[in-house]
Amino acid sequence: MAARKLTERWTGTWSGSSTLFLDPAGAGERSDSRLSVRSAALGRFVTLEYDWSTQGARQEGLLLIGAETPLVAAAAWVDSWHMAERLMKLAGTIDPRGSVRVVGRYAATPGVEWGWSITVELASPDELLLRMHNIEPSGREALAVDARYRREA
Repeated sequence: MAARKLTERWTGTWSGSSTLFLDPAGAGERSDSRLSVRSAALGRFVTLEYDWSTQGARQEGLLLIGAETPLVAAAAWVDSWHMAERLMKLAGTIDPRGSVRVVGRYAATPGVEWGWSITVELASPDELLLRMHNIEPSGREALAVDARYRREA
């Protein structure tokens, strides 16, 4: 599925909530969240710009996704809280239903890399899910962000 198809299905303004899990076993910190999805570069890419709050401070994020082939995705991700001033490059897949899962890596401690996955899924025409997982060096995944959005009229 080309990025144009993702754009057609995802484009719009969305509102909902985002839950940040600092402790995978904990309840997480929920906040209101808004998401704007737009086409970029003449439909060759799609951008997802979102916000949320943690510890009383507003945060922002941006995910840029492109389809290298109908089933292979490439992405770049930045946000004001997790990434600070770094950019993460991610690669992954687009399933035939249009869900995207991309994975990147970051240095957790000197010499030790962890993984980070981002999944975007259109659960229904009016419900979009954005989930992020922290991936330990062992491969174990833990939910870090669970954002759920409804399309605004």
